[in-house]
Amino acid sequence: MTDTDTMPGLEHPRVSVIRLPLEREFPMYERVQAMWAYVHSALYQKPTVFLDSDAFIIKDISWVFHENMDLAVTYRGGGLMPINEGVFFANATDIEAVARFFDHYLLIYRRLLSDPVVEKIYGDVRRWRGGQLSLNAISCPLGLPTSLDTAFFLNAQIAYHPCSELNFSFDYDLKELSTAELASKSVIHLKGGRKILLEHLIKIQNS
Repeated sequence: MTDTDTMPGLEHPRVSVIRLPLEREFPMYERVQAMWAYVHSALYQKPTVFLDSDAFIIKDISWVFHENMDLAVTYRGGGLMPINEGVFFANATDIEAVARFFDHYLLIYRRLLSDPVVEKIYGDVRRWRGGQLSLNAISCPLGLPTSLDTAFFLNAQIAYHPCSELNFSFDYDLKELSTAELASKSVIHLKGGRKILLEHLIKIQNS
């Protein structure tokens, strides 16, 4: 899914491009709206991975979609927002439960837009942070999340996986990634300045 102008010539027999009238100045809010639209559409029929545009699946992740999960999120260390929205998973065994989850995900986001405390700290969260805050509000368990946690939100069962495997990032001063290190990772997330390692990552994948 994208807006009406990005990569106009994007075509591939295995890619379906859906263009929506998105407001580009509000990328985080429009992303959640687009995901909400997807899970309410006829296209949502199979297990789905929602990825930031700088996150890359580098090995099989089908094992994430087991029968005892409707959604799976990735967590890092403590702080206000331990759940990272850059990589998360939606199963297709109970589509209605996932749709309810996204209904409330978007509803909470919209309520944050008029919250004076949120606005004072983050400004207009349609541009940044709103999706992360909203996802943590409905999916983060009490205390620090671990892979042993399971939660339910409106009958949607949520599983938890460490970012170190399914949403892996690294220190900014790292100059290269070894093949051995990548072998233990399933999803690499080149956040911010880490994108300078993209060509290195492609080279390793092709070697």
